[in-house]
Amino acid sequence: MHHFLAYIMGFDFAIQLSVSICDETGKPYYYGKDPETNRFRKIYALPDVIVPEEHRRFLKQRGGIYHIYTEYFNQYDIYEVDIHTFMRHFPSWETVKEKEVYSDHSDYWTEEEHTALLAALHWFILQGESYIVSWSY
Repeated sequence: MHHFLAYIMGFDFAIQLSVSICDETGKPYYYGKDPETNRFRKIYALPDVIVPEEHRRFLKQRGGIYHIYTEYFNQYDIYEVDIHTFMRHFPSWETVKEKEVYSDHSDYWTEEEHTALLAALHWFILQGESYIVSWSY
């Protein structure tokens, strides 16, 4: 039932920075690499990151094509994961083309679009901050 409603109402997809609140200091933080030690630690400042223009369109999207990219998680009722986990289950272009949902979006979703999404995800991973991918059900 939920998946059916998502097809009708639109399917939202987003990439976000995950910021937590420290229970000791009360300050917002994210996990990132310490430039001196190259180890992950709590960082209490917003990252000085500007997302390149070619990746910005994937920050907030709407479209049924994203069902294919979230299918693995949806079967477990998971609608938000860290970007590393999302990438471990990123489908190949061959897999995307075989899905029934793809036929409804083949007029605009191409291998170039698939590759551009993959490149954006890689860029976020290389930043070292805690990014998450979330979507509607």
